[in-house]
Amino acid sequence: MSQRSREQRQQRQQGGVPWPCVLCGAGGAEFIGIYAPGPVRNALIGAPAGKQRLVPYWLCQECLELPDVLQRVESELIAVLAVPERN
Repeated sequence: MSQRSREQRQQRQQGGVPWPCVLCGAGGAEFIGIYAPGPVRNALIGAPAGKQRLVPYWLCQECLELPDVLQRVESELIAVLAVPERN
């Protein structure tokens, strides 16, 4: 991780830089959620057997109001976090 990435992460953790919306990328997302995948998707995103992976995400007001927001969030997180199968 670069020094700049570390600094940005630290600023976010301290409340200095707003997290982007997971769906549209807009800065200053106002709402946080926690994605807790079921066993199959949990393994798909690289969690060890018997362990639960929790993934925080942020949403802006506009995306929060989408009718199928939870399905969209799950699809986006799986697309970003999925671990490729090894042959």
